[in-house]
Amino acid sequence: MQLYGDYHTHTVYSHGKGSIADNICIAAQRGLKEIAITDHGYSQLYHAYSDNKAMRARREIAQAELGIGVLLGIEANITGMDGSVDLEPRHYKDFDVVLAGFHFPAMPARIRDAVGYFAPAFVGRYLGIKPSQNRITSNTAAFVRAIVNNPIDVVTHVGHQISVDPVAVALACAEYGTYLELSSRHFTMNDEQLQAVLETGVKFILNSDAHSPDDVGNCDIAKGIVAAHGIPLERIVNMDKPKWRSKNFA
Repeated sequence: MQLYGDYHTHTVYSHGKGSIADNICIAAQRGLKEIAITDHGYSQLYHAYSDNKAMRARREIAQAELGIGVLLGIEANITGMDGSVDLEPRHYKDFDVVLAGFHFPAMPARIRDAVGYFAPAFVGRYLGIKPSQNRITSNTAAFVRAIVNNPIDVVTHVGHQISVDPVAVALACAEYGTYLELSSRHFTMNDEQLQAVLETGVKFILNSDAHSPDDVGNCDIAKGIVAAHGIPLERIVNMDKPKWRSKNFA
């Protein structure tokens, strides 16, 4: 299985350890044909993206010794129970690809989201308190609304830091043409869940979620999941040859 492109990599523009040029260089060395630079969204507390950073990143990409295709993207945060993400409509034109997921630490969209969405997820993650089914249903609804209401290309690391129903998220992805990430950094589904997700017909994208240049293109864990569960390669949109198109491409 040859990875065509890695579409989830971070740089010093958020909390990655390398530059855009570093990520491009490693991607080219590993035989990738394409890479996306997808730093964290605007609501991150310590390493937020900004309009200025986006302009600088675009300039760096334009000036780089490429040799491969380079996309400027973003990993937005799902910040509210109504499916809010930390992008305004004007932002979408600035990015070639838009990923979205749940992250600590990010600013909630509203006070009620801090209480009813972020705080329970924080308690579950850091105090080990198992979420109720009602909480999982509410979290899942936030993800589904984000998929329905925003031109998101990829939902990242489903179930990481927040409990959701991955099957319901996959169903929404399949219906709205959004790809479900199989992450080599964060994978939380058990065998039963993954089998149920497969039955939704959703298409997958394999990504490294690299926070260091050394990890760019390293999707061995995700490839292992594909092999172990017999996921058909035609369901993987970034293997061997590109089989996908961003909703934000002109």
